Amino acid sequence: MARFPSQKARDLTLSSKLEALRARNAAIDAVVYVDFGATTVLGASQSAGRPQEVLDGLCRLAANVFDEGRGPEQAVLMTVTEVLVLQHLPQEPGTALCFFFPPQTSYEDACGITHDATGSLAQ
Repeated sequence: MARFPSQKARDLTLSSKLEALRARNAAIDAVVYVDFGATTVLGASQSAGRPQEVLDGLCRLAANVFDEGRGPEQAVLMTVTEVLVLQHLPQEPGTALCFFFPPQTSYEDACGITHDATGSLAQ
């Protein structure tokens, strides 16, 4: 009989992948993995705790931006307090990675880091 990893084991694997991703690049303040179809946070790694309401809002934002696969693959929001990059994961329908960067991060740097980090997470 095949043994499937428990939910706890899957959560630990996801959590460790997100932690490792953030550890490889100090410019990433936080990375959040969301299921925007179910508006659920699947995992997060962050240097400063963000309220659950902020993370839940990311799910709604991703759902609006990506429109269940009909939207763009990436969206960038730059504010005075942070740079947020939402990266749709087409290989996992209904999911996205949301990256938080410091406000001084350039658009090009944020997009490049996101691209590299997303590729490394898939490996």
